[in-house]
Amino acid sequence: MAEDESEIRYTTQKTFKQSDIKDLFASVEKSSAEYPIRLYSSLMSAPYVLTAWNGDTLVGLLSAIDDGELNAFVKRVIVSPDCPEQGVAQELLAKALAHYAEYFSVDVAAHDAAECELLASAGFQALPGRTLMRASNTDESLKY
Repeated sequence: MAEDESEIRYTTQKTFKQSDIKDLFASVEKSSAEYPIRLYSSLMSAPYVLTAWNGDTLVGLLSAIDDGELNAFVKRVIVSPDCPEQGVAQELLAKALAHYAEYFSVDVAAHDAAECELLASAGFQALPGRTLMRASNTDESLKY
């Protein structure tokens, strides 16, 4: 039976295991998968984490940080390459925007043209004259 969007379950409950997170991040070649304990800890302490599951398999994740009232920043939107055509990224973004509907702004960083297109389709706009910047303690953090 082919997987379709109706089989995807979304939740903000942090029921994922460290191995689920490591596998998902490794599937999209994120260097943070090499630090599963720290990655898992960062997600467990994040104010907002939304996951997408196909059965018992973690297939998508969005995490965000916020100030509790006005501004939020979507830190990660990750979808398994096994289900890119199912609208998982779009649904994660839509649910995050609904969660933060009362906030003044929700920001996110796009890493390439495809991400810009995805974010624009979800209602995000490029901010003229603004660039995301990072202070790094390691070369690894520059890779995300």
